[in-house]
Amino acid sequence: MHPDGDTALATKAREALRANEHVSSAEFVVTVRDGRVRLEGTVPRYSEKLVAMEVVASLPDVKGLEDAVTVEPPSKLSDTEVVRLVRAALAGHAGIPERNISVAAKKGHVALSGNAPSILVWYAAQETALACEGVLSVRNLLLVDPVAVRQDGEIVDEIVGLLEREKHLDPSGLEVKCVDGRVVLSGWVSSLSEKRRAERAVTRVHGIRSLTNAIGIR
Repeated sequence: MHPDGDTALATKAREALRANEHVSSAEFVVTVRDGRVRLEGTVPRYSEKLVAMEVVASLPDVKGLEDAVTVEPPSKLSDTEVVRLVRAALAGHAGIPERNISVAAKKGHVALSGNAPSILVWYAAQETALACEGVLSVRNLLLVDPVAVRQDGEIVDEIVGLLEREKHLDPSGLEVKCVDGRVVLSGWVSSLSEKRRAERAVTRVHGIRSLTNAIGIR
């Protein structure tokens, strides 16, 4: 990307962050080189960090995103309290069978273990935990054990159909492989937002045991 393009992209990123009500009060430093954005700053909750990263990643010209945002809660919670909050959040989520999930914490860093019935629940549990007060990071060790076993070819066909119908995504350069329910996305897209959009679309497919997003950006 031309230096002027990097400058324009940095300006767009700063404006987008200021315009978002969830992170507008935070101070971020945005630098761009060849379309790859580095985002620095400090936020009080991990959920705000996720919002900031998503705001920047959704910009069409972003080729990559380096996370240098730190989380510094205004008040330090004990690990016992963090675990209690995460468990309560999981229990309050209608789509997450929290009885199959164990929660542990060490200095604010949370680990989830147990089983999830789908890759969608795997992601939902992780995002729910990350949004809790006092959480600095989440290590997702959940094993996906699909309720219904599906043929690999059937899974691939459904994924290809979803990607073809996904808005703002050109699937022509993508490839989908599935072995024993383990899906790998590869190929190329033109932006980070397209890569993330493809991954989110695939999480809606039942029968997947794991998902690896190896899509490149060019």
